[in-house]
Order: sequence, then structure tokens, then C-alpha cells
Amino acid sequence: MGVLRLSRKKCVGLSKYKDIELVLLTPRYWMLNYRKIYLEQKQADENYRIVTGKTVFPGNSWRGFYYTGLLGTLYRFKPDIIHILQEPWSFFTFQTIFFARILCPRSKIVFLTWENIYRDFSYDSPLTGLYALIDRYTYRNSDYATPTSREAAQILQRKGFSKRIRVIPWGTDPQLFKKIEVDELREKLGLTDSLVIGYVGRLVQEKGILTLIEAASKLHANYKILLVGSGPLKEAIIARAKSLEIDDCLVFVETISQRELPQYYNCMDILVLPSFATPLWKEQLGRVLFEAMACEVPVVGSDSGEIPQVIGEAGLIFPQGKTEELRKRLVSLIEKPGLRRDLGCGGRERVLSKYTWQKYAQEAHSLYQELIETVP
Repeated sequence: MGVLRLSRKKCVGLSKYKDIELVLLTPRYWMLNYRKIYLEQKQADENYRIVTGKTVFPGNSWRGFYYTGLLGTLYRFKPDIIHILQEPWSFFTFQTIFFARILCPRSKIVFLTWENIYRDFSYDSPLTGLYALIDRYTYRNSDYATPTSREAAQILQRKGFSKRIRVIPWGTDPQLFKKIEVDELREKLGLTDSLVIGYVGRLVQEKGILTLIEAASKLHANYKILLVGSGPLKEAIIARAKSLEIDDCLVFVETISQRELPQYYNCMDILVLPSFATPLWKEQLGRVLFEAMACEVPVVGSDSGEIPQVIGEAGLIFPQGKTEELRKRLVSLIEKPGLRRDLGCGGRERVLSKYTWQKYAQEAHSLYQELIETVP
């Protein structure tokens, strides 16, 4: 099961509704970390149609666009509702709305947004000016927006989008991400006799990994830090750990598939997401949080972006960038196995109630029912 297969779980959920005939238009492949990720064949439980198109700039959500597939899909199916899973300033979004208004003008248009930082696209360059025009065009010519977070909804309203909005968070598959036995993998990674503090994601500055290294260096416990991911910060992480004399506590795992991820979450006693906001970015969701929570791993997150809303009462929050506060949260979990157990169980319950693809499908289906009543 690859990245695209997992992300299509929302389509599986939607296709179970008998009043929906679902058609998915998707690129033939997507560039991810300099690799081509091809669309995989549908499985038995995927009761919907897939149309693949060729794109320019595959892997670039803002500048990419279809040069085959889109027009034929709109003309052939003339959908009642078109749900565009791209930002409102994306070229994909613009071309879909533009041609839909010509080929199927009765279609209701819905777009997605993750953006939780206000972007006032200026005209200081032709490209940013074009993004600004597309942004406003989307607002004028769409009927509904589905931001993935409360903050993203607030940004839409601040930018002048006055039509209907429904927050629909992204989901995960609790049948894949769940508690499993991984003693063999823990032994292979050298984690058997240690408490494991984990991180999953890109190794970049804004993810706050150096804050985690600093906080861990002040712990008086037998621990390992399992870092699952890759990125340009790796050497800086190693250098900082050496200077703090804890480099022997680091365990790196760089390349694994989505299918393997649950095994690595289950190697962890605690997962930490210590991100901090920058002028151009803050956590839009923190997907690794609800994947870990689904595996009953207690989580600690900073107060960056959407992290506190995802964790709720099912984990611990610390002020972003505050090493001592993170250390205190880690000490609390290390010294209280019962708290780890309770937060782990509470985390899975929270995921099952809010962050599954089934829940996503329920919310989207309700939105479609609302819209279909207004189709002429």
C-alpha cells in the first residue's frame, strides 16, 4: 500500500454511500522526494471510477495543471458536485473551475484549503500576482469551502470568502494504524532495554527537533530517540547531540513505506512533535499525531498551529521552542507509566471519533446532500 493508496481511503468511504456516483480524477503519477509515485490499482473495496490525466509540473500543487484528462472527465460525466482537493490559488483549481463553468455550468464547486497563515499575495512579481487573481477567482466562482482546520476557516473569512464553510479534518486508517507487537523490530533497532522517545517527519529546522534534543539531554533516564524521516537538518542534529554527549542515544530510520510506519510508531513509548511557527509556516494538522494516537502511543506536541486542537485532552502540550517545558512533559510521562497508558487509550478513542476516513466521508456526504438540494 503506497502513499496514493492510503490517501484514497476517503474515496473508499464515500463510495459506500449508495446515492453517490464517485469519479476520481488524479495525475498518473506524482513526484515525491524526487521519486515518481504511481497510482496503484484499485482494490476490491474501491467501488468508484478512477480517471488519470497527464500533468505539467507533477508534484507541484500550486503550479501544476492537467493537459489531458480534465476536459474529457467534465464533458463525459457533467458532475453535480466537483470537490477540488487543492488550494484556491492553485492552477489545478483555476483550470477546473474555468472549464467546469463552460462544460457543466450547473455543477456546484467545492475547494479545500490547508492554509492557516494569512497570505496577502502582492503584485511584486508576476507569479504572486497571478496567485492573487486565481485566489479571488476561486472565491467568486465556487459554492463551498472545506478547510481542514479551524484556523484555516478563519483565514478564509479574513480574506473575504463569505460563502459556506465546513471544517473537515483529514483522516487516517485505524485498521492500519493500531497497537501491535514489535519486539523483533525493537531488538533490531537496539531499543529493547530503553524507553523510546520518537519523532516522525521531515528533518528540518521548523519541526523543532533541536528543541527535542536539548530537552532530552537534561533527562535522567535510560532512553533512545528514534527519528523516522530524512532531511537537511540531520547533520546538525548529530552535531548538537554530540556536543551534549547524547549522540549514542540517537537512532535514525530514513526510508520506510506507509505500510511499515505503524511498526515504528509501536516501537515508541512517547511521540513528540515539537514544531515551531515561522512567518510563512506553522503546523496545518500534524498527521503523525493522530497516526501515533491510533497506535495508542502517548503524544507530546508544541502549541504550534493545529497541534493543540488535534491532541485535545489526549496528550500533553508545551509552548513551542521552550526546552524546559518540553523536558517537564517528558519527565511526567517517563515517571508515570499509568499516565502513558491512559493517554494512549484516550488518543485512540479521540482518533476514532474525529480523525478517520469514515468520519471524513460522513462529513463530506452531509455537505454533498446539502449542496445537491440547490442543484437546478
